[in-house]
Amino acid sequence: MNLTERAIADTKQITSNGNDWGVSAVFVSPTGETATVNVIHVKHNTGFDLDGMRVNSKIASIAVSEGVLIDAAYPTRDSQDEATLKNHRVSISDSTNNVKEYLVSENYPDEKLGLIVLILVDFE
Repeated sequence: MNLTERAIADTKQITSNGNDWGVSAVFVSPTGETATVNVIHVKHNTGFDLDGMRVNSKIASIAVSEGVLIDAAYPTRDSQDEATLKNHRVSISDSTNNVKEYLVSENYPDEKLGLIVLILVDFE
């Protein structure tokens, strides 16, 4: 196993390990496919306005290994073979065990490590 393969395996293990950082999330694609996988979830209330001033606004994101989603037979790529999960729904519980449903608004894939960071907004 070369260094890149090891980094991909480590990323997959770190983000999906339910005994450490990983928490369960349910993904639902726009076409109805579903998967329940572990991710790293972050939610805080510090944002910045257009002038760079700090404001109290909810920021939620997750980091997921593309390999974990592929193992669950969940679609991660569009028709141009680009990694994207924009407009997918994600349900995840926070530190108080309240389950919240989100919509993926931004998608930042690292195609070297197979890590996808997703910015979430409230699903209404």
